Amino acid sequence: MQAQPHRAAADEASFQAVDGWHSSQEDLAPTGLALADGSPRWEQEGGIAVEVTQVGGGFFVAGSLRDSRTGALVPSAPDGSFLECFDDRRSVIVCDTAETARDIDARSREVLWTISSDAPAGKKPDVQNVFHGAVYAAADADGVILDARTGKDRTPWEGASAYVGNEYATVDIGKEVSPATG
Repeated sequence: MQAQPHRAAADEASFQAVDGWHSSQEDLAPTGLALADGSPRWEQEGGIAVEVTQVGGGFFVAGSLRDSRTGALVPSAPDGSFLECFDDRRSVIVCDTAETARDIDARSREVLWTISSDAPAGKKPDVQNVFHGAVYAAADADGVILDARTGKDRTPWEGASAYVGNEYATVDIGKEVSPATG
């Protein structure tokens, strides 16, 4: 996938590959190209300033979660955008806003679960990180690890935030290491 200019020549755009592609030029649109020959497969309608972040699992965020294969919007938050999306590097993508956490199957693109801030069960947890079926989240001062396939609580979690994680450990922003779950 790359951003293609609608009106200007491609060499007029300046991109920076830091956590994604960024350009303030307002006549660009994300475009999906075939790997075999580079021919266009799809193009997002309308010229926009582009900020594209690869999520993994065949997804990217360009203001909203999209399927890299088709460019189509994936079911998302009520306003269509997410603050952040995480790939568990196994089978799900978990996206989060202030109002909604949503889990999407990476193969079928179906929504597996949604937790919203107006849910009767309580406060929506803030997703910190996701790895191999474990969703590390915080709700006020409490941490919880959710099952990525069901959204149900698996275990309390003592970490302040799961800044990075793998199959062995999670590391929070203060460099505290906790054993991984997943």
